[in-house]
Amino acid sequence: MKRVLNYSLAISFILTIMVPITGIIVHKLASTLFLVLALIHVFLYRKRLDYKQCH
Repeated sequence: MKRVLNYSLAISFILTIMVPITGIIVHKLASTLFLVLALIHVFLYRKRLDYKQCH
């Protein structure tokens, strides 16, 4: 699950910065997807970071 999330984040980031090639519509969709995936990523990895900081 986390590996798929990380690859999805990377692909959406690449599509976001390729505006001249992909166009503005793809850029907006990719940036929205990147934002949602980043929030999911922070939620999943937050628990692991909190555990390391406590011990």
